[in-house]
Amino acid sequence: MAEKLRERLRAVEFYAGVGGFHYGLLRSEAPADVVASFDLNPTANAIYGHNFPNTAHLNRNICGLSPADLDRLRPDIFHMSPPCQPFTRQGLRRDKDDHRTDSFFHLMSLIPQLSCPPNYILMENVQGFERSHTRAEFTETLKKAGYSYQEFLLSPSQFRVPNSRLRYYLLAKKRPLEFCMSPVEQPSQDAHALTEFSQEMAVQQGPAHSSSIEPSLSPYLENHSESYLHSLLVPTHILCKYALAMDIVRPDSTHSCCFTRGYGNYAVGTGSVLQHCLAEDDMHSCFKIFKEKGEHGDAESAAEALLPLKLRYFSPREVANLMCFPQDFSIPADVTIRQSYKVLGNSLNVLVVSILLKYLLCDNRTF
Repeated sequence: MAEKLRERLRAVEFYAGVGGFHYGLLRSEAPADVVASFDLNPTANAIYGHNFPNTAHLNRNICGLSPADLDRLRPDIFHMSPPCQPFTRQGLRRDKDDHRTDSFFHLMSLIPQLSCPPNYILMENVQGFERSHTRAEFTETLKKAGYSYQEFLLSPSQFRVPNSRLRYYLLAKKRPLEFCMSPVEQPSQDAHALTEFSQEMAVQQGPAHSSSIEPSLSPYLENHSESYLHSLLVPTHILCKYALAMDIVRPDSTHSCCFTRGYGNYAVGTGSVLQHCLAEDDMHSCFKIFKEKGEHGDAESAAEALLPLKLRYFSPREVANLMCFPQDFSIPADVTIRQSYKVLGNSLNVLVVSILLKYLLCDNRTF
């Protein structure tokens, strides 16, 4: 790859969030720099600026950008993670009729007008986007503008990270550039081929991923102080109502559920909670007592039966670890835990992005 790309590439990051793409670019070791990034979320902007103080990070509405604005950046790579709410299972699925797609459609309209269009595009969204009218218009725009593209449905768990975060990705290349692999009809079918590609490219996944044994959550957990751990405990009133519906994992578990922007606010379907102490047998006995007392209408005592398990939320740092952010990523002290969960829930898995970028930028057909 380095032989093919003799000059440093210029990347432009739309919907930058807390910098998942930027970190993925660094992890890929591609000869590229983020020359501009855009976002409107004040918390995400504060975190991005804290970690990348030398990047031109613009609090600017994408709908106000002109072709000349983008041509001045001389982009080689576009990255875009437009709002996912129009396509999520929990939302109304209004697709292109949702005003939150306006900025993405504006970007689509700019691409054919550029004098210096990027050679590479990486786009990310939630599963379900692949069936949307927005996706159909985007791919048609790319084809008319002279791009070939490939689509993927990928989760970090496919790359031996113990976290599920299934996402849709589209990679596009300006012709005559070609992909290393031939596309398949269904995005999900490319996952295995991309896994093989990442192994061929010797992607460095760190000591937690080097063993032939499926990695556990333990390497991703932090040694927090007792007082901080206490602040992460699931409240008793939440246990009363939702304990049986929670996805409870242990440090030796090899999976965790996708962390969403509602983690810590909504009890179910937003991410796993951690059993901080006691063995698996203790969990079964605690839940047996919980069910028995609950059946007798003693909800408060039922919840108290679970307290020895010390069920707690993952900390924001631990969520970031499972999303493969590096250790030098940090969150400013004035950002609350709830705000941290919200912006991390909207972010990208850094490892998956790095693998996709390696593949996107590889112009050697034998890789």
